[in-house]
Amino acid sequence: MLARSFRGHGTFFYLARESLAKFAGDGDKLASAVKAADMQHAWVRLHDHEMKMEPEQPTTQLVDALVKANIAVAGWGFVRGENPLAEAKAAAGFMKKFNLQHYVADIEQDEHDSRWTKAGIATFLMELRKALPAGAQVLVSSYPYIRVKHPELMKAAAPHADGFAPQIYWVNHPQPYMLVKSALPPNPSRQYDAVKDLHDPLAYADLCLDWWRATVGSGKPLIMTGQAYWESGFARSDAEAKLDLFLAGYSRWQSIAGINWWHFGHQKNLAGNGAMTQSMLASIGKAKLAGKPFQVV
Repeated sequence: MLARSFRGHGTFFYLARESLAKFAGDGDKLASAVKAADMQHAWVRLHDHEMKMEPEQPTTQLVDALVKANIAVAGWGFVRGENPLAEAKAAAGFMKKFNLQHYVADIEQDEHDSRWTKAGIATFLMELRKALPAGAQVLVSSYPYIRVKHPELMKAAAPHADGFAPQIYWVNHPQPYMLVKSALPPNPSRQYDAVKDLHDPLAYADLCLDWWRATVGSGKPLIMTGQAYWESGFARSDAEAKLDLFLAGYSRWQSIAGINWWHFGHQKNLAGNGAMTQSMLASIGKAKLAGKPFQVV
């Protein structure tokens, strides 16, 4: 069965110190807010794309507070594939440092000078499994519309991963080119309309999930990461409205093993970007997502 750290409803945490700062450094208050949002799991960043460990004290404080509140915690980090063997050993070391068992590998080929090959991704995942405790599970998190973002790498990962976490950040997707007949996935789970589905987060979620199933196979659990952030060019009000639209309309919970949000953490002011707002948090909590009929795997 898929680990509790991956099933049901949860969230990413990005920077531990800044996330705690939203709650005046009080880990118990932060964990209470996570529980109030009806979240059962959390993915805490342990290292950056250069394999540098996150600051120990705030990361430990965050992990301990979440575990104390009975929130299942997995570690995560961005890996570039520059040296898959060394990166696997380093990631396992960080997991041991923070006393965690299950890991999410953020693999995005076009970011941070990533250098993945099909052989490299298999090596990384196999070596990581050897270095982690017995029974540890590993997810791979990557792009949403995988059709055009190195699907061959995710196919190579599939035999070695326990599941995948597509980063389905809808912004203003789907775009027109995604909805033409020649671009639609094989054996789609629904009909797509090139007019009605344009820029609709519900349609984008389905479209991305259909392409992921076509890429990695129907037997691999998918945990959708939804958009709970705003950024320059996609206003806060628009992000909040699209999230509300998704929460009000999405019904295909049995097609996914869980949903996770990017991200619960700190408010970012640089470059006009922001993480989960209070409005988003309230909407997510009101939706009672932990009780949705997720796929049991």
